[in-house]
Amino acid sequence: MREYSVPATLRVADDETLVDAVFANAARDASALAYRRRGPDRRWSDVTAGAFAAEVTAVARGLIAAGVEPGERVALLSRTRYEWTLVDYAILAVGAATVPIYETSSAEQIRWILSDSGAVAAVVETAKHAALVEQARDAAVELKVWRIAPEGDEPGAVERLVTRGADVPEEAVLERRRAVQGDSAVLADILRRIPSKNYDHGDAWVLGRLKAGAADSVASRFRAADTEEFRVRYLTLLSYFTDPQLIPLLARIYAAPASFRVPKRYAIRASDGLLWIGTKESLQALLNARAAARSRKVYADSSLVRGGYDFLADDSSAVISRTGQWLTDWVTQLPAGR
Repeated sequence: MREYSVPATLRVADDETLVDAVFANAARDASALAYRRRGPDRRWSDVTAGAFAAEVTAVARGLIAAGVEPGERVALLSRTRYEWTLVDYAILAVGAATVPIYETSSAEQIRWILSDSGAVAAVVETAKHAALVEQARDAAVELKVWRIAPEGDEPGAVERLVTRGADVPEEAVLERRRAVQGDSAVLADILRRIPSKNYDHGDAWVLGRLKAGAADSVASRFRAADTEEFRVRYLTLLSYFTDPQLIPLLARIYAAPASFRVPKRYAIRASDGLLWIGTKESLQALLNARAAARSRKVYADSSLVRGGYDFLADDSSAVISRTGQWLTDWVTQLPAGR
């Protein structure tokens, strides 16, 4: 038998799950079109990646308020429709598992699925489905049931869950995702908030400690940023990491900021990053970058002079050298990789 193989075009980390894509897409481009849905008036409307992630979070907060715990099962009985996808992702976001049931299933089939899965709740599409679940359920087992389709004055499942979760903080959903998924959940959440500038020093500190490809994600956004403001923002975030893989990039930024379209006065943040990594290799890379910048007179700019020092005599590495031990001494004393 002949076998063929090709290199993988996409690597999925061990701790990634389906729901990561929702928040990663919102972080990448919140305005990107994610879905089109038809409303009660039969008109189609666009749903952006950012709006969908916000809806998933809102429904997930409702599930938390309703008492759905990580590892529990929630049945989903509906035709394929927008709300099916929305509720499915919300269930995953709180660390629970979706138990899909065909909309054509009989009461007997529904009874077996509910019993076998141990579902604690069910989201159904219509009143007919709700009646089938009521007929099939074990009377001795509590089962929360929400119906997608509104009926009379009673709102649908999405609206009911969003209202129920109004007092649950968004952070509760993030903590659920992190408990199940690890660092990738936190990474997606912070990256989602950067374009709107809704993050702070604490978030930057957390970001710098994450794995799950966090350094690569921020570095790629730095390279792709189309405004000076966000190039500087992503460079600043890179300075919080201790990942040695960033050494070549940070060194190049410091030696030739113009090639990365970074203003010279902000290139000092690449120096901060190399110092923060704190290994023999990162400090040597910084010394080499400083020497290259000085030889090319990259920072020979009178506007950068402060306190009587030129730029290269006033960056973080020089300040440390003036107040403590010279970097050249540190480089000789630190073992490789430390």
